Amino acid sequence: MRSLTTKYTKEIHPRQRRGRQVCKGQNAGLSVLRVFFFLVFFVVCLTVQAQPEVEATIAPKEILIGAPSTVTLQVKHPTDVTIYWPTIAESIAIDSARNVEVLETSKIDTILTGGYMQQSMRVQITAWDTGFYIIPSFNFSYKTANDTAPITLQNYPILLQVNTVPVDTTQAFKPIKDPLGEEFSIWEYKYWIMAGGVALVAFIVLIYFLLRKKAEPAEIAPKKMLPPHELAMERLTELERKKLWQQGELKGYYSGISDTMREYLEGRFKFAAVELTTYEIFASLDQTQMPPKQREQLKEVFTLSDLAKFAKVQPLPEDHMRAMQFAKEFITITKQPDLRATDV
Repeated sequence: MRSLTTKYTKEIHPRQRRGRQVCKGQNAGLSVLRVFFFLVFFVVCLTVQAQPEVEATIAPKEILIGAPSTVTLQVKHPTDVTIYWPTIAESIAIDSARNVEVLETSKIDTILTGGYMQQSMRVQITAWDTGFYIIPSFNFSYKTANDTAPITLQNYPILLQVNTVPVDTTQAFKPIKDPLGEEFSIWEYKYWIMAGGVALVAFIVLIYFLLRKKAEPAEIAPKKMLPPHELAMERLTELERKKLWQQGELKGYYSGISDTMREYLEGRFKFAAVELTTYEIFASLDQTQMPPKQREQLKEVFTLSDLAKFAKVQPLPEDHMRAMQFAKEFITITKQPDLRATDV
């Protein structure tokens, strides 16, 4: 029995050995493929994680006409990546057919967590008509130290639903109620009474001292009246020193430039430029011999000012500096020669 078992084992042993060798080769090949795919997956994950991520959310998604809704924009990126934000108000106004209005835009908040920077901004919007409005994708761009040009990055569009105030048409119209009366109480005006009493006492004391001792009239130094171009240049220099547009006060910055240029035109060309519109100003300038280049510069200054003041458009930083440069060049070239300050 032992000999038969040994013989039988020797007959099948070579086949088993060859089968085991084949299995070992297949297992080795599968192991190499597994390692290769794991490395590829690992590299892809690292690449995806290194790219910035943009997310846009809106709350609430449904509002009544004129009610506010907040769009929250978040950008998560590595610390060595520079993010360029788009102009939010212009993007929403242009892509939403100007039916969606931007009420308020917050500053960009930055948080550093785990080697990543998370920047966020809140934009409060509303709409004045019912319907569905698509808040479009915002075109962000980013750039690393190895990139030669910025790379565009977009978020998914979001949807805003605007409903009207529900009205029960089955009910009859109700009459308008009269305003509710309010009982008079003198204690509600106690602070005004106290302030009036203090002001009255101060006025009486002031009159007493003025009548008791009259001060001799002080000599008033003659005030120098500056020429229009010097006065305008001083005001533009003071406006630059305040750095209004760097602080986000675009309306004040462009109002200062526009008012200064209107006063200069009124003093230099002798017409009521302060009370005229931009169109009426250029109609009056048609009667003057103004060089075409200075006319175009002045037109661009007034156009940017009107857009910033009335259309709520936010010009670029380059536009802010160019408006100031054009205003100064216009004054320098069109000023009256040989004018000096006079005493008034």
